[in-house]
Amino acid sequence: MKETIIAALLLPAAEAGLTWQDCGDGLRCDRITVPADWAAPGGERISLGLARLPARDPATRKGTLVVNLGGPAPQISILRQVQATFADLTRWFDVVVFDPCGRRRGRRCCTGRTWS
Repeated sequence: MKETIIAALLLPAAEAGLTWQDCGDGLRCDRITVPADWAAPGGERISLGLARLPARDPATRKGTLVVNLGGPAPQISILRQVQATFADLTRWFDVVVFDPCGRRRGRRCCTGRTWS
């Protein structure tokens, strides 16, 4: 699954089907649909939330860093709280996080078990 997310983020947003929208606190958000089980890519699909902290100056932007802030945790909420930590990186990069295992949907796609 992580490979799918990373591959989609490496493509230009239009090719990956991403249409980043303002979601407050300087973040841009979207959702990406990925297989629930990468071993069965034609099976069940889930939607994962993404948040991007854009590079401060598009003219000097070099690319995108996909970051896992640790978890399981609501990555997007954490990014809102710690975005100052990424001040040096956002000089050159967009910083993107994703909700691991579809957490915001109340289920864990990695194990098939729901969160308690």
